[in-house]
Amino acid sequence: MRALWREIGGFIWWTHPRGSLRYDVMCGLILAFIFFTPRGFFGDRPHAGVELTAAGVYRVDAEALVPAGADLDAVVTRVLREQTGRDMRVTRLEAVKDAAGTVLAYRVWVQP
Repeated sequence: MRALWREIGGFIWWTHPRGSLRYDVMCGLILAFIFFTPRGFFGDRPHAGVELTAAGVYRVDAEALVPAGADLDAVVTRVLREQTGRDMRVTRLEAVKDAAGTVLAYRVWVQP
């Protein structure tokens, strides 16, 4: 039983020498964790210019909508679905422009 705890302690404190089988097993476990853990496990999503600013109001960067389609509502709905993982209906869109009149983003009001 003591030998088992010594092995576990060796893995926790990383005391095995480089090049040994135990060291290689530890490295393999770390790599397996990195490559095989699904993104949803940590709850993170790529941000691609979508930000929740208030309850039911999102700010979607204009760059996230490239290539822009003919139906802006459908494109915004698709981007929000990809980023949030939820289906929602766009009720209102408002362009956010800079001083020169260039569209930087859209404020989007949604309903679930």
